[in-house]
Parts: sequence; structure tokens; C-alpha cells
Amino acid sequence: MPNRADGVGEGAAQARVRTPSSAAGATPWRWAEAVTPPALRKGELEHQRQLTTRFSPGAGPLPDGRDALSRERRNMAGMAEAEMHEPAHFGIEEARTEANGMSMVVFSGDLDKAIAAFIIANGAAAMDLPVSMFFTFWGLNILRREGPVALPAAKTSTEKMFGRMMPRGPRQLKLSQMNLAGFGTRMIKRRMSDKHVMDLPHLIQAARDQGVRLIACTMTMDLMGIRKEELLDGIDFGGVGTFVDSADRSRSTLFV
Repeated sequence: MPNRADGVGEGAAQARVRTPSSAAGATPWRWAEAVTPPALRKGELEHQRQLTTRFSPGAGPLPDGRDALSRERRNMAGMAEAEMHEPAHFGIEEARTEANGMSMVVFSGDLDKAIAAFIIANGAAAMDLPVSMFFTFWGLNILRREGPVALPAAKTSTEKMFGRMMPRGPRQLKLSQMNLAGFGTRMIKRRMSDKHVMDLPHLIQAARDQGVRLIACTMTMDLMGIRKEELLDGIDFGGVGTFVDSADRSRSTLFV
């Protein structure tokens, strides 16, 4: 019969086996066999055979059941990895949904570039995308009215000089290349008419009819002495913060 001394001796043997095994880097199965009583080892093997059948249908129980636990761990690790990637995927989809639209900086005052900008804006608006166009520096001349405008306060000499040097409205814009003293600009306008392509004034009106937001840069207005009365009706006014906020909520941002 086993006595207390035997029990103590058995526990000491287990302790002796555990220490060198863990220190020598022995596998967990060898360590478990060393420290687990035979009855518990038998129950553990039965549990592992059940896991083998559960996680590997059709494979049948393994001879000794030792690979079942590692297989379960691999299965659980794969499930955890999938759960870790799932929220990030949903977050990307939500960000894509929120960042929906187009913002555009219209810096150039050239006729061909202005036409391209409004063709893109009208195309995006036709696809039900919110579009914002921020007109700054020479691009601000696209929004100017044609002809002289009555102002509540007189301009300074510098502001008057800027007003005379810059084009008033879209009809006075020139091509960036092949202008040829105005001949190239007249030629491209004639070709657009022959090919039934909308000219710039009609493109601007079409964009406004589709709800495209036109924003005039207030810094440029102050710098060049352009008053609100000189610009088209129904446009918005803002600075760089207005544009950055619009660009932050847009899917794409263009610079023309």
C-alpha cells in the first residue's frame, strides 16, 4: 500500500522531473506526462480525442490524442485573427462611406484649364457626388461679373490697377498654350461650338444648377481688391479652413 512517505516521494519525483524539464526546454507533453497522475492523463487524453473529432470532422481520433490540443489552439488562433481584422475592415468601409465627394482647388485662370475643371465637376455632380470648388488667385477671375459694377465704396489705385489687368469673367479668359494673340482662343471656341460642346459660361451655370458649391477665396479677394459685388450671385466665401474642411470630407481632391 502506498504510504505518506511514498506520496511524498512521488511528489518529490514529480518536482524533480518538472524542474529539469522546464529548464531544458522540454515539450509541454513530456512535462505533463511527468507531473500528471495516470488517472488524470487518461481523462485528458479522452478530452483531447473529443476535441479532435470536434475540430476535425471526418478525421477520426488520433492514436494518442497529443495533436488535438495544438490543433484546437491553431483553430482558436485563426478565429481570433479573423475577429481582429473584422473591426478594421468595417472601419475602412465606414470611412469610405463618410468620405464621399470631390473637392477642387481652381488656381489657374486659363480658359482650357477652367473648362476641364468644370467638365469634371459637372460629371461628378451628375453621379450624385457632392462637389466643392475653391477659387483662389487667378482662378477667382472665373467668377467675376462681366463689365463694370457699381460699388458702395471706391477702390484704391492699386485695386483699380488689378481690376483692369485681370480678365472679367469667363468670356475674357485665354488659352494657356497656343493663344496666338487671341486667335487660338477664338479658334477653340469655334471648334467647341461646331462639336456641340458647352462653353465655359454654360458649364458654370450647369454646375450651379446641379448644386456644385462654388467658394471664393477671401484672402485672394482682399489681396487683389475684388469685392463681393463683383462676383456672381449665389457663391460662398471662405478661407483655407473652409477648403480643408471640404477636402477632409471628400473622396478625392484635385488641383487645377
